[in-house]
Amino acid sequence: MRIFVRNIILYLFSSFLVVTEAREGEGVLITGGLSDNKATQRKVELIDFRLGNICSLPKLPENYFAHTQNTLSNNKALLCGGFVPSTRNFCRQWNKKKGKFLRKPIHRFRTPWWDHVSWVNGSDETFVLGGERTSNLTVFLKPGNFSAIKAYDTEYPSRLSCAIFKPDTDTVIVTGGRDPTMDRVFEYGNTGLMDEKANLQIGRYNHGCTSFSSDSKSFYIVTGGQKNQVDLLDSTEIYDLESNAWAVVTSGPFPVKVAGLRLINIMDMVLAFGGDQEREFGDKFLNSIFRWYITEQTWGNGVSVQNMTHKRSQFGISVVNIKDYEKKCVWKDVWG
Repeated sequence: MRIFVRNIILYLFSSFLVVTEAREGEGVLITGGLSDNKATQRKVELIDFRLGNICSLPKLPENYFAHTQNTLSNNKALLCGGFVPSTRNFCRQWNKKKGKFLRKPIHRFRTPWWDHVSWVNGSDETFVLGGERTSNLTVFLKPGNFSAIKAYDTEYPSRLSCAIFKPDTDTVIVTGGRDPTMDRVFEYGNTGLMDEKANLQIGRYNHGCTSFSSDSKSFYIVTGGQKNQVDLLDSTEIYDLESNAWAVVTSGPFPVKVAGLRLINIMDMVLAFGGDQEREFGDKFLNSIFRWYITEQTWGNGVSVQNMTHKRSQFGISVVNIKDYEKKCVWKDVWG
């Protein structure tokens, strides 16, 4: 009888270990954003594309949108700036032990930041460039230092631009932005402007961008965005690094005219998340996720691959290792 009971206990214990074993692999972490529901500005969700699962995480300590989000080398997501006054001068970081973003800031800016871009260099320093009130300023954040450090001033302003980090050169490609840089593309490094690339074919701001590889070649992609305060875009452009030229995709537009969307490359998939769809009166926020099919050069004939839990625009997004984020996560198998 004792042997039988012992075996039952061992079985239940081993089953518990299987259920609670931390997941490995990459996921997409999404934070805040504008929506028709103000509560979304504090919503956090994590998506596991490998298993087709999604979960909601503890809410943010403040309302967030128009901020940036980067994943540091220690797998901690860092949120910097934002339109809401309580976020503009601070960066807040993910805490694995608590399983949430803490209210206490880890960095502080002297000037307010929103509608900016940011990236993390090879030394794990976070650079913050441009923005509504800081359009010609760049600062950087050193791990362990509370205050931001001025890096350099830029000749060209950057507001609502989109940035693509190049890990091989430790530089960033800053695409578009509000006038006068809507069609300009610049490459910045740790010390300032490194190069100017070919202009975009269509000027845009508040758009999405990322990079991808095909046939051992590297490309940049931009899509959507605004051409003015009223009119949105559904065009996509691809940049060929070898030819230093942008080409407008002619095989089909983005499924909707949209601004405030975000692009991510994960598991060799280019995915476009959310945004604010153009319509005659008011805003229509999206929770759709569209995939860019590299070979066909289309956005899947307008069919979304899945949806986020919440409709969002101008939100934070980055790729993380799932194991450090699921402490308080209850996975939902919503994709079947």
